[in-house]
Amino acid sequence: MPNAKQLNPYDKVINDERRATESLLKAQKQEVRQVMDLCPDAPGHLIQKFSSLKMRLSDIQGAKRELPGSLEEEANRRKKQCRSTTGAASSARPAGGDPNNVETPYHRLDACSVTFTSAHLLEEWEPQLLSQPNLRRMTTRGRAAANKEALQKIVEFGSGQPGDLVLTGRLGRVVVFKQYMKNHYIVRGRRCRDLPLPPNWLVDGLYEMLELIAAGLRVRHRFLDVVVVIELKILPKHDPFDDLSIDFNWSEMRASIVSVKDTDNRGACLLLPHFPAQYDKSKLQALSPDDEPAAPAIADQPPMAALENATTPRVGQGVVFTPRKRDAGPNSVAGTPGG
Repeated sequence: MPNAKQLNPYDKVINDERRATESLLKAQKQEVRQVMDLCPDAPGHLIQKFSSLKMRLSDIQGAKRELPGSLEEEANRRKKQCRSTTGAASSARPAGGDPNNVETPYHRLDACSVTFTSAHLLEEWEPQLLSQPNLRRMTTRGRAAANKEALQKIVEFGSGQPGDLVLTGRLGRVVVFKQYMKNHYIVRGRRCRDLPLPPNWLVDGLYEMLELIAAGLRVRHRFLDVVVVIELKILPKHDPFDDLSIDFNWSEMRASIVSVKDTDNRGACLLLPHFPAQYDKSKLQALSPDDEPAAPAIADQPPMAALENATTPRVGQGVVFTPRKRDAGPNSVAGTPGG
């Protein structure tokens, strides 16, 4: 942009007039504020004058609402409405208006928004600790994906349900979905009851490495209070004990012993098979059909058998749960055998 010396005479005159107008307006505003401070009756007289000229704040805002909004403003308004829990629920409400038939606006657990997850899951579990204000303090403005991932880790830690849980059938109804997730949370002993926010998963997660002994690595499940010894031959390569750590320590399905020397995690040791008692603690009892909203029951098929045969579905009460197939890729933690 050219400076004042580079302007032609005509543009220079316009520029000077603009500056003079701005200076005059600034001086007038300052004078009005000073008069209002010195004269207590001045605000009342000004309000009367504004009313006679139809320049009250309500008049100006009403005139703006009557104007047709632009497409961008309309899109922003709808986006904000969809972000709110009420807006998302009302958009999915059936014509009958029965709140028990409201469907979730999301198709998978990891697709749920921060607002939906906070209001319908975490705050339902622990109204004090996991309240929406507390959860908002651990999120960062403008980082929606990171905030959603942080809350999904807490959800999987508390309920044991992976992010790819499909919300279809009866599980697609909000009331059944909430009860199902809360049942899984309760039978696991309310793991989030004393969870610090934000969590340090190496310390606050499911497992804790105790010590490295001659027989192997002693690992404790913090909530089952079960200690197992993992043989050295199935651990990833390491030199000192400090090389080892626990990755995905918020997930029952993916928690693994990894080593800093194993950069591609080919030798990661999955912890799930070493704690069979975890399944007995987390198995839900089938509810009667009269207990509406009933959580989908978990089948009697042994979980280890379901993991070994990933094509065998587990049939719930009106919902089919198919265990995830292991990723056989070279960098997959779940797909690599321990050792």
